[in-house]
Amino acid sequence: MDIFFLKLKFPVTERVAAGISSSEMYRSLANPLFIVMIILMFGTAITELFTGQWIDVLLKSVTDNALLILTISTGIMVIGRGLAEPVVHRLSSTGVLLISAILSAIGLYILGHSTGSMVYVGALIFGIGVCYFWPTMLGVCCRKPSKNGCCWAEPDGWRGYVCGIGIYDLHG
Repeated sequence: MDIFFLKLKFPVTERVAAGISSSEMYRSLANPLFIVMIILMFGTAITELFTGQWIDVLLKSVTDNALLILTISTGIMVIGRGLAEPVVHRLSSTGVLLISAILSAIGLYILGHSTGSMVYVGALIFGIGVCYFWPTMLGVCCRKPSKNGCCWAEPDGWRGYVCGIGIYDLHG
């Protein structure tokens, strides 16, 4: 099956098209903004991944149907990410990240400090907040610090994944 790909000519990467050398791309990893992005990605990963995985345990004392809360917030994320084009074109990436952080915090606060029907309102607000958090953070990491594309995106996604695993092990 791999023989079919041998005849294909693959396009050059963004880095090559921009004329950026490999050494320059790897040097950009020492950029202080990259270190800041590491810390911010940990927060993004914890907000989305940790809460989604532990929602049943976290809200067991608040509601009998914690999986419905997970379904509401995840459903909002699926719909929002599917219809992201108008949001992305109207707001800046940093604005989307700020709004996402604020709505996620408000949603988590409502989820943690309410009972009854307000828990579902909290799940709705949390789902709206988390909806664009991860994809926008990856986009910001690829565009803002440098134009080195995957050299920034790969470690960024990996940090989020590792952070999620580390937090899961810590809590449980």
